[in-house]
Amino acid sequence: MATLCSDCKHVRLNYKSDPPWRWHCIMHPRLAGWSFVTDKMLNMPPFLRCVDVNGGACPLFKAGENQTTLLQNQEYPE
Repeated sequence: MATLCSDCKHVRLNYKSDPPWRWHCIMHPRLAGWSFVTDKMLNMPPFLRCVDVNGGACPLFKAGENQTTLLQNQEYPE
């Protein structure tokens, strides 16, 4: 069974309009400080993107509500 980030409670959005490829996983913090790509400080988000860390069988997956499901429930009340 695939682990979908949309069903995981560890998903973080910067903006509510972020498309799925921009979602972040709070279980994968980015290393602080300088980038090893260049000698300049890069303005990077504090977490890695879900699309880069979830290969479909994420061991850190935890089912639950996240920002995306909360937004859907607000926009489409039952």
